[in-house]
Amino acid sequence: MKEIPILYGGETGPDLEYCARLEQTSTEEIIRKHSEHEYYVYMLGFAPGHPYMARFEEPYSFKRRESPRVKIPARSVVVQLNLSDLIPFEQPCGWNIIGSTPLDICNFKKEDPFLLSAGDWVRHVPVTKEEYDRIRRDVENGTYQVKTYGANE
Repeated sequence: MKEIPILYGGETGPDLEYCARLEQTSTEEIIRKHSEHEYYVYMLGFAPGHPYMARFEEPYSFKRRESPRVKIPARSVVVQLNLSDLIPFEQPCGWNIIGSTPLDICNFKKEDPFLLSAGDWVRHVPVTKEEYDRIRRDVENGTYQVKTYGANE
């Protein structure tokens, strides 16, 4: 299991409130559903290191956006139904953006450039803006270590 820190909502998650309205619930409930369950990385695709992940409990009822965006930021966290992806590079996307991770999804300067691999299990961990900024600095300095436990240790 790998823990992926996520800053939900605000500028980094412009669709969080929209998703809550679609589900007829609160933003806190969207975050709970996203962060309380484990996700399985079933493939990398679309862009190098782009993990497609699924959870098996409490799917959302909403699907992709009707109009895809031409460009969304790298490290965005996007969702639909029971799926959640981490966006490795600035790219087009039709999914709903609910947050951002401070981690690099793909970094070709590393020997192993991909944060995740097919077959990994992931848990999303909510963080504050201050925690996000601190982790991002540590990532940029090369000192951050992804928390792993269980089968991925």
